[in-house]
Amino acid sequence: MNVTDVIGFTLKDAKAIFENNNIKDYSIKVTSSPRLKCDDYDDNYRVVSIRKASNKEFEMIICKPL
Repeated sequence: MNVTDVIGFTLKDAKAIFENNNIKDYSIKVTSSPRLKCDDYDDNYRVVSIRKASNKEFEMIICKPL
């Protein structure tokens, strides 16, 4: 499995895939338009990007679905 395979998935599904592949060291960052600044999220948010993080193995970037 490539970690970028979860792009487009819901956060809930992406976390399950990471867990099934023993990827436990990741962080989650919320992105949004400047007018809708939001730090809260739930499992229905979508993964829009994955990047290598300095202090964690990966950083999942998520956004609120339309």
